[in-house]
Amino acid sequence: MAADVSKHLERAKKFLEKNRVEDAISAYLAVLEESPQHAEASQALGDLYTRIDQPDRAVVYYGYLFDLLTDPKDETKALAIYNRFLKTALAQQAPERIARYAFLQQRQNRPEEAVDQYAKAAELFTQAGRGEDALFCLERTAQLDPDNLARQIKVAEAASQLGKNSLAARSFLRAGQLASVSGASQDALNFLGRAYSLAPQERSVALLYADAKLRNGEATEAVKLLEPFAATESDTAFLGLHADALRRSGQLDRARGVLERLLREKNEGVVRLFDLADAYADASQDAKSVELLQIVKRRMFADKKVGQFTAQLEELGKKHPESLPILEFWAALYGELNSESQYFEVLIRLFDANFNSGNFQKSSEVLERLVDIDSYDYRNQERLGKLRGRRDEGNGSGDRRRAQAAGAGRSDGADGDISAVRVAEQGCGAAAENRGDVSGRRRKQCAATESVPGGELVAENGQARESGAARDAKRRATDTDRGGQAGRADGAHRNVHRGDVAGFDEDFGNQPKDFPAADTARDVEYHGERSGRVHEIRAHVGGDWRAGAAAGDGRGILRAGIETGTGGAGGVSAGANGKSGAG
Repeated sequence: MAADVSKHLERAKKFLEKNRVEDAISAYLAVLEESPQHAEASQALGDLYTRIDQPDRAVVYYGYLFDLLTDPKDETKALAIYNRFLKTALAQQAPERIARYAFLQQRQNRPEEAVDQYAKAAELFTQAGRGEDALFCLERTAQLDPDNLARQIKVAEAASQLGKNSLAARSFLRAGQLASVSGASQDALNFLGRAYSLAPQERSVALLYADAKLRNGEATEAVKLLEPFAATESDTAFLGLHADALRRSGQLDRARGVLERLLREKNEGVVRLFDLADAYADASQDAKSVELLQIVKRRMFADKKVGQFTAQLEELGKKHPESLPILEFWAALYGELNSESQYFEVLIRLFDANFNSGNFQKSSEVLERLVDIDSYDYRNQERLGKLRGRRDEGNGSGDRRRAQAAGAGRSDGADGDISAVRVAEQGCGAAAENRGDVSGRRRKQCAATESVPGGELVAENGQARESGAARDAKRRATDTDRGGQAGRADGAHRNVHRGDVAGFDEDFGNQPKDFPAADTARDVEYHGERSGRVHEIRAHVGGDWRAGAAAGDGRGILRAGIETGTGGAGGVSAGANGKSGAG
């Protein structure tokens, strides 16, 4: 047989030398009869038919040649033949040949051309009833163009028809993801539902379907989808989604268990824990919300994420302005961090929340803390006014102390006067107890006069008005006993007081209440001298004390005209023995 093939090849070459094309074609055909896969004869026939202008015949033999060039080293030649003679031929190529050409294009890293050819081959295979071959080509198109939703659906449908459920589920799953990204949430839900129906045991399918359900507001259904896998799961994404589904379905305690485990084992889920604290607050379970915040605080502080924790808590506190436990926790945090301005602002919220809830006793306590921080804040007078009308419901004695503190050193801004506060209206006896230390909010205490007896009127201009003739007579008598000059006003300030001028952060508790009977006017302490009156020069760091009307025994009302140092000194009404109206 080999001898016959060689004989026919020799004859064909001689015919071509004599330009006898028809005879040469006959000789090459004889070679193919003896050896159908003879590449040289196939190419020669294609060339000769092209030469005599019979392209339809030439295509047949070029196709044979293309099919024979299977060796990797012949891939380039095969592509050249297909591109030159077969791709544009009028005659339809066999789907196998088109699929092979697509494969060669894929090998040459030409995905767009490969996808087009695979799709064409798949269509021809489908028409021929060759579903398996069509599915093979469709899979290739989906692999080369993974973000094309239509191609994923075609693969899923074809695989489902052939009973290839695993492949169909994966394709529907991918289609669902693409639909979700494009914003077609309902389509995504449908595709993922079909994937789940084909492979309910697949964890990835259940996970994505549950996520779609949750996005669609079906939290309870999402929980059911995840439950079969939850017991053995440790994946962060799964646990986070499970916790979200539990929280949104109202199963807050179960969600807490999952998130605490996630925080403990993976140090993850902080944002979700704040969301859960928010959900507890929405469900009027504020105590549990604070418990959760304590857990998160410990972990985030240990991780040196104080700023992040504070920011998240601030957002939560603003969402729940009437939650007393959350506001108390928020205030305590700023107190712990020594952030005075933020602490003050949260206390304002806490005052309002307590007042709105009818807890006037607690409102009074909060106001006391506000006055401790900044007795000059004009809003304290407003809050005090609100509480006065609730005296029977709140703490009356606390209101009296706050009245003294809030009224001391207050400026109304118009003429520099201080709002008058009638202590007698509150039934006030002695002033607040001696604190003997610097305020917890870092305020500086300054020495002042004795507390105001009941019935005296404390005025903004520093003058002590008489409440009756008896008191006036008593004061005149006292002035006479003490000596005229000790009771007179000193200079423009008319400052009169008893006891030493206290230094910075000094306890006043050890100051004497009475001076010796010796010459009081000369018993001065100024730069080392002792006196029953304050020198007209400023008697304390950063502030100018002013006194009420002159009194022989030094009884007067002092007011600080200027805030002192860093943080400022609160305006205080106090006795020389350290008793003050505000801490």
